[in-house]
Amino acid sequence: MNIDNDRLAALFNECVAQHGAPSVWLRTAIAGTMKKSLSASDAASYRTIGLESVILKMLTLPIHKRLYNWAERHNVFPAAQNGFRHYNAFPSADRNIPWVALQRSGRVGPVIDWVRMLYQEMRYAVRLQDEIADDFTADLGVLIGDPSSPRLWNLFISDFAPPPHPTTPAEGLQAHLNYLQRCAARKQLVIHPKKTKVMIFNEIPDDPSLLWLEGKHLIYVYELIYVGIRLCSTKRNVLALHYVTTATRARTAAKGILSSKTVVGVVLPEVFRVLYFARVDCHTTSAADVFPDVDNGVDLLNSVQHNYRRRAMQLSSHSAAIPLYTDMNVAPMRY
Repeated sequence: MNIDNDRLAALFNECVAQHGAPSVWLRTAIAGTMKKSLSASDAASYRTIGLESVILKMLTLPIHKRLYNWAERHNVFPAAQNGFRHYNAFPSADRNIPWVALQRSGRVGPVIDWVRMLYQEMRYAVRLQDEIADDFTADLGVLIGDPSSPRLWNLFISDFAPPPHPTTPAEGLQAHLNYLQRCAARKQLVIHPKKTKVMIFNEIPDDPSLLWLEGKHLIYVYELIYVGIRLCSTKRNVLALHYVTTATRARTAAKGILSSKTVVGVVLPEVFRVLYFARVDCHTTSAADVFPDVDNGVDLLNSVQHNYRRRAMQLSSHSAAIPLYTDMNVAPMRY
């Protein structure tokens, strides 16, 4: 996009000053992707993806960063809100709550007013293949596909702070679940007990305490996929299975790329490098920002990386490792 930065900044500032935006920015196309192992005929089986205007995102991204920096400086987001996931939370959130929270904390001004305008004027249209439905507005939830939405959602639940319960662990956890249920009812959120699991990082007792949420008995599990990370309570390293899973996926992708030589002939190392970052690196670096490097988990990923580079450059298994990284300009997995 060939736009002068100064002119783009002037346009953004004018939008904020006038509390408006070009109409083409205020229309988001919605597409649905089906979740795994669910019925295709059930609307709840689809995850919505909002295709918002790219230029609009360029404006809301710095607003998101401002909100984040302000919230961090003033300790707005309590640690207690981590770990709970609400079913369909984004679409059902009452939009007035974040604005009230910002006003009470003194965070007011033209930028916040402009964001409120954006929420009032944004329209959506469902897209299915080549067809697009009529536009509609949404009175609940944060904007789909907007960079500022996660931060506004955090503001929405920033008062989530379960009180301490100096009792047994089971009684304390049940008290927190009860608090979660009351909080969700107050904020008009829908909790999905079927998706809520209990994991004990040790052996599950023969007669575990019953935990309830909205009248449903919660199930104890040994393994769980949480925000894409595979956790296991029976291994010394709770992330051991995730390392195995990501290494397997990365190895499968690497083999597919390397086998392309039998079809297209000679492939230059530069091409292999591009394909590596496009199809393999996304698996080997999955959740790397939250993973502690313990045991031999990283060794599994490093083996995939090493073998890919060696075969891409047609070197033997006894070749030195350094050229594999320098010639393809890629850092070793541990770094």
